Amino acid sequence: MVGESDFLGIKLTGAGTRVTEALSRGDELPQQFTEAMDAIAQAASAKGNRIWIDAEQQVLQHSIDRVTIDLMRRYNTNGRALIYNTLQAYLKESRPKLVRQLKLSQEEGWTLAIKLVRGAYINNDIRERIHDTKEQTDDSYNGIVSDLLTGTVPGIAPNFPHMALFLAGHNAESIAKASNLVRNLAEQGRLKTIPEFGQLQGMADELGCRLLQFSEEMEHDGISSAGNPVAPKVYKCLTWGTIQDRPSSCTMSQRSSVKAPEPGCYVPAVTFFKPQTDELDLAAQAKYFAYLANTGLKGLVVLGTNAETFLLTREERKALLVTARAAVPKGFPIIAGVGGHSTRQVLEYIEDAREAGSDYVLLLPCAYFGKATTPAVVKAFFDQVAQASALPIVLYNFPAVCNGLDLDSDLIGEIARQNPKIVGVKLTCGSVAKIVRLAAMFKPDRFAVFGGQADFLLGGLAVGSAGCIAAFANAAPRSVAKVFELQKDGKQQEALALQKVLSLAESSTKPGIAAVKYAAAVVTAPRAGISNASRLLEPRRPYDAPTAAVKSRIERDLKDVARLEDGGQMNGGLTQARLYTHRNLTISESVYAASPRSERRRVANSKRAQHSSRRMSPNPKGSTPGLLPRNNSIDRSLHPTTSPQTSGAAQPPCASSPPADWSPQAERRAQDEEDPESGSHSPNYGEKDQVTYPEGGLEAWLVVLGSFLGMTASFGYMNTIGIYEAYLNTNQLSDYEQSTTGWVFSLYIFLSFFCGVQIGPIFDAKGPRLLVLSGSILLLLSIFLMGVCTVGWAWATRIQGFIFLGLLIGANLLIKSRLPPKPGGSVLPDFKIFRQPAFLLATIGTYFLEWGLFVPITYLVSYALQTGAMTEAFSFQLIAIFNAGSSLGRWAPGYLADKFGRYNTMIATTIGCMTSSLGLWLPAAVLTVQGDPSDSTIKSLTITYAVIMGFSSGSNISLTPVCVGMLCDTEEYGRYYATCYTIVSFGTLTGVPIAGAIISACGGAYWGVATWTGLCYVCALAAFCAVRVINAGWKLNVLY
Repeated sequence: MVGESDFLGIKLTGAGTRVTEALSRGDELPQQFTEAMDAIAQAASAKGNRIWIDAEQQVLQHSIDRVTIDLMRRYNTNGRALIYNTLQAYLKESRPKLVRQLKLSQEEGWTLAIKLVRGAYINNDIRERIHDTKEQTDDSYNGIVSDLLTGTVPGIAPNFPHMALFLAGHNAESIAKASNLVRNLAEQGRLKTIPEFGQLQGMADELGCRLLQFSEEMEHDGISSAGNPVAPKVYKCLTWGTIQDRPSSCTMSQRSSVKAPEPGCYVPAVTFFKPQTDELDLAAQAKYFAYLANTGLKGLVVLGTNAETFLLTREERKALLVTARAAVPKGFPIIAGVGGHSTRQVLEYIEDAREAGSDYVLLLPCAYFGKATTPAVVKAFFDQVAQASALPIVLYNFPAVCNGLDLDSDLIGEIARQNPKIVGVKLTCGSVAKIVRLAAMFKPDRFAVFGGQADFLLGGLAVGSAGCIAAFANAAPRSVAKVFELQKDGKQQEALALQKVLSLAESSTKPGIAAVKYAAAVVTAPRAGISNASRLLEPRRPYDAPTAAVKSRIERDLKDVARLEDGGQMNGGLTQARLYTHRNLTISESVYAASPRSERRRVANSKRAQHSSRRMSPNPKGSTPGLLPRNNSIDRSLHPTTSPQTSGAAQPPCASSPPADWSPQAERRAQDEEDPESGSHSPNYGEKDQVTYPEGGLEAWLVVLGSFLGMTASFGYMNTIGIYEAYLNTNQLSDYEQSTTGWVFSLYIFLSFFCGVQIGPIFDAKGPRLLVLSGSILLLLSIFLMGVCTVGWAWATRIQGFIFLGLLIGANLLIKSRLPPKPGGSVLPDFKIFRQPAFLLATIGTYFLEWGLFVPITYLVSYALQTGAMTEAFSFQLIAIFNAGSSLGRWAPGYLADKFGRYNTMIATTIGCMTSSLGLWLPAAVLTVQGDPSDSTIKSLTITYAVIMGFSSGSNISLTPVCVGMLCDTEEYGRYYATCYTIVSFGTLTGVPIAGAIISACGGAYWGVATWTGLCYVCALAAFCAVRVINAGWKLNVLY
């Protein structure tokens, strides 16, 4: 089917869950996959085919690039391009990535082959990494095309390397620009790369025809470039196989634009079992699915908790999903429950759901181990799943089945913001306040908030919910859907009247899943044409059907609902009510008829509203209704929880104890009209949605306070080295040259930077306590040892030590870890990356920055004392003035860099350091030698220098990590930064002694050291400008 010179497109995640997980983590890929790719490449090479490796989401793309580049190294040799990498022009990193790959191919001697597209994952990728406007994306695409056709990519040597280019796109303007440029350059003999063009089959066919005509005209006119004929080939991209197995490119493009589930009511369908064999009754199940899809409900949830998913095998789960997809109309949304105990298990379930044709998945947090499931574990779990998931995800918050784990709105919001594939949440925690907050955080088409029960559907809609995923929709699908429809149409009174009927009727199903299934058997299953429904809907063994008393109550309470489902009229609960047919419902002047029984329900609801469930931690005593005791054991974890308010996700056995809902006592409580719902998890409508550490609140601010105390004692101390330099050179070390004493301070700074690159891994493995404690001990030891002196500031130093003691006690008490230990390897430097000119120059620039930075910090006080223009007391205050400017300088880049560009801002602040050193400190130092020592000009120049140099150097320090990060992929940042500062730390080691030697060589004058500082910044400026030119060109208006 694929002929010579044709392309074969490969999407690496199509290889399955194991490969997707490895790509998301950056691990080595399975050997079987590597062997398969080699076999495909070799077969394609033998037949003269070529291979595209498709681009995917950003969380995977770094690994995909790594795999593709390795394949290009091995197969794109001798001037031939077999493997093509895909470049997405809508990403801000597209041009730097292209430059890196061109340089790599040029250095290593293989052919780079690129398929250029605009991009297809705008709703999955991190938005900040995508160009802000369509115009910027157009400029990016067109600019890359122009640079590759003309061979003028910034940073690439004049001998532009041979490469292959495929231009994929449906934008007529871009394709016209590219084709015209091809012709013009070819006629001038300047065409460096002959492109090929392509579109998806069935899309922009007129554009493909114009390109064919253009190619034929080029061939007819005999246009060539450097003696080679130029007639670009034109391709159409098609796929084959079934829609389910091989989604067409159009379908894949649609799925890449992930949106939240549509607003409405969804039903978590119950499961039918054959009573004799306990096997799935898929025939009855198909009828049931088909009926529900035609009741006005918006979608179907398969494998929810009410489906008894925790009692199903993996094969049975797959069978239910396949049955559902076949039974419901095309395009009817299916949400598959995929709850499990581990990331790997969940990803397997998601893959099954995708293969079965599901549209979304519903996912509980993994909470099997209760207390060990910290916020960090929860966030890591959802992040890992979202990165590797082939389907969009709706979170599921149901504390009663997750060891009391209740996700607060801040955590849910943070997880969703960082993972575009997470598009909604189902809240079966009873908190309307949580619905309000989450609805306020997101646009409805980005993130949908669903209530988890039908009895507060209308209340949720009033505050911004998208609808509900409600177990009671199994018993009253048309009525539940009708409440949503009435509210949407603005018929508030009618919606409220119907809501009250449903809320009263739903209370009879509260004892558990068995009660919900019996309600479905009484009302819905017969209307779906299913006979013997009460037997087919008995719970799976070993659990029992409801008692006769519970069944009797369900039958009694659902009589009115059954009439509503059939278009009949209500008796009792509503007066003066005209009820709906299947197509229309009007309820006018409806009045709720309170009865003694309904009043007792109201009181019971009021009592339940006083209960609360814990946020983000299991209930330690199991006292909250519906929650589980903590003395659970493994065998008890196999028992299901049975609240019918659950509804959407595949329920793993993470609720670790047999809940009271299924016990005979619970069923007897269900007969007691004083508190008919006491056997289930109780919603708390008035409860404040507490934010727990580390997401905010007092505990988080205390950690911030502890960090402030620690930083004051550590970096605050480092920034006073100029005071100690002046003190020691005046007293204890007065007999030594400054070039010698400089090593005391430079060694201190060097060790801070050189050893600092390994602090991160120690923190990951051990947490902060060990680091803070050991650092505190060493810092206090050094202070008090310095206080053992007979000349100078003995007691001043000791007093400072006691101040630091208080600060560090506070730091040790308040600083806590927000993450569990995560042992890992060291972040070791990798000097091979200095082959990249931009990174080499950035490291050189940073080296010169640090070489010059600590010179004024160390010697400014000594200089001021030497001038005689300032008092001794004021001279020592210069460090405080310098640090005040630095504080502002560290804050400013956060606002300026994104607006003007990170390297642009770095260059500007480096100019500030350079000009202040040469234009302020140097003249002041010269005046000190030549002028009046009391000259106020010297004082003014020195103070101004301290402010400007402090501000500019503070900005440099804030921007350095960002500028390094711009030269690498995010996943490689630790390696790049460690490599950079391993070298730069030697600048901090030698800078101060060199400056001291210069002072000595100048006879104690400081004009030489001021010149030295300025020249360091001149060199840093040159290096940073070179980085900018390499990656962004010479144009001054480029944001870089």
